[in-house]
Amino acid sequence: MRATIQKLNITLPYCDARSDSDILFVFRPPTTGLHLGDVVEFDHSIIEASQTARNVTTGETFEIHLRE
Repeated sequence: MRATIQKLNITLPYCDARSDSDILFVFRPPTTGLHLGDVVEFDHSIIEASQTARNVTTGETFEIHLRE
């Protein structure tokens, strides 16, 4: 699944990313390397477990944990 970063708050920390099918994903962002407008790719079927996501915009990978 690909989603575009719409909100990013490193202080709290949380990140909102919305898919083309209008699904909102919220996860803890990495401390660096993620910006508003970046497109990220991850497996939306992996819930309540860590997974490696890829920032399509920069090519970097990072860990995320999607909550149900």
